Amino acid sequence: MKGLPLFLSVVLLAGAVVVPAAASPVRLEQLTRPSPFHGVHGLAVTRDGRLLAGSVIGAAIHEVDPVTGATRVVEPPPSGMADDLDEGPDGTLAWTSTNAGRVHARTPGGPVRVLATGLPGVNAVAWSPDGRLFASQVFGPDALLELDPAGVRPPRTVLRDLGGLNGFDFGPDGWLHGPLWSRGEIVRIDVDRGVVETVARGFRTPGAVAFDSAGRLFALETGTGGVYRVDAGGRVLVARQSPGIDNLVFDADDRLFVSNMADNSITELDPSTGDARTVLSGDLAVAADLALGEDGVLHVADGFALRRLRAGGHRVRDTARMYATDLLFPTGVDVAGDLVATAGWTAGAVQVLDRRTGSVRATHGGFDAPMDVVRLPDGHLLVSSHGSGSLLRVDPVTGERRTAVEGLDGPTMMAAAGGWSVYVSETTGGRVTRVDAATGARSTVAAGLDQPEGLAVAPGGALVVAEVGRARLVAVDPRSGALAPLRDGLPIGFRPVPDTPPVYVPTGVAVSGGGDVYFTSDVTASLYRLRGALPARGRVSPRAGSGARASSRAR
Repeated sequence: MKGLPLFLSVVLLAGAVVVPAAASPVRLEQLTRPSPFHGVHGLAVTRDGRLLAGSVIGAAIHEVDPVTGATRVVEPPPSGMADDLDEGPDGTLAWTSTNAGRVHARTPGGPVRVLATGLPGVNAVAWSPDGRLFASQVFGPDALLELDPAGVRPPRTVLRDLGGLNGFDFGPDGWLHGPLWSRGEIVRIDVDRGVVETVARGFRTPGAVAFDSAGRLFALETGTGGVYRVDAGGRVLVARQSPGIDNLVFDADDRLFVSNMADNSITELDPSTGDARTVLSGDLAVAADLALGEDGVLHVADGFALRRLRAGGHRVRDTARMYATDLLFPTGVDVAGDLVATAGWTAGAVQVLDRRTGSVRATHGGFDAPMDVVRLPDGHLLVSSHGSGSLLRVDPVTGERRTAVEGLDGPTMMAAAGGWSVYVSETTGGRVTRVDAATGARSTVAAGLDQPEGLAVAPGGALVVAEVGRARLVAVDPRSGALAPLRDGLPIGFRPVPDTPPVYVPTGVAVSGGGDVYFTSDVTASLYRLRGALPARGRVSPRAGSGARASSRAR
């Protein structure tokens, strides 16, 4: 990380000329532990004993050392996107790129090949012992498919409308065993005759199954965190993990590994005793938008969870988790009083939650890539619809909506500017705009920015903007549009994968009354504080200087 030069431009603020001070150094602190993942999902163990883990948002496959937790990328973005993965008898690795609707494969030493396309929601994948390849579509189209390992013939539909066949495995009986997510059952399937038989019932959200070397079947329940042994039509609880567990796999020594997307974690479980050992984990999963409450609590839209921590602190707590609650992929967040509002572009949804209990009070869907949300003076929500280029005024109870501002160029994150005025970053257009949500009037605050995303209003009235294209934070005078760089060389700007919004994981920004700037990193999936970047409340000149230094305080 580089310090800031001393020749920062003069900035006009509140009608007065001020010069950024260089007396106090700016210190960069990492408040939460980083993670190599952006949600960890599918797991596989190769013939030579390597543990592989896939990430959808991170769009990569990692090799994980099960002893040290060290990782390295073996299939980089974007083709490495893997919700599930499995190695075949001949060593060919196949994986499902669910957001892209593709199935990829790679033979040992060979290039990555596309085996199938046009499969929205493609999810689980497994090889049969005789080298046949099967995949399922879940959360949209509902089907079990047989794929051509050569990628020449189109997929063969084995069954449809199963009820969400998720992570599956072939058993010693030659049948494919798997969980039906929406029916709460474990079933076995004869893939040639299309016969389905129920093995066990009574699950809430069964997400995956796996067999150990003795042929015993194990299953996990994503929403409760339960790991079970399944036999004789019943189930026995083996261990309880945090909600958000996604996949499980046994290695050759019958060590059981379980992934958790919300914790960016892989855990080794002893299936006999339930004892657990963390192989690796992170404090945050995706680390998107930030909102700072009047009580000094930071709220983080974390993709698979809504989280909070005291400003300047290190202890992260859950407000709500996906699958354990009705939360839907939050990437934008706003807090006001007892309520938290979230926006999730992947789900196309806006939600209102109780800030204390995390319960979802209302869910409104059908938005076109909603990136952020702020509460207006009359209690309505203003939603930035990146896909439609508009800001929508939404009734928080009924979901009734109307267009407040249209014709924006990639509206992304927002910050209240007082009254009905709101600042919005137009990421594609490279500018920050001030809009009146009541009249639709708008004016350009700053132009010529390179992918502006998160923004927040500082105590003195300046705007702090994450200029992701230049990997830096800048202070903007909302009257003149003049810029004062606060820090460059920041770990922001994770490259989006094809067919997604250019923002992908938005960088969140918040400013405390004491002038500390908080921002999320979509690269390291963690939270940072730029301490001393701005003056304390009541003063106006941003601070910067070549004496800036970095420190890591992740706990």
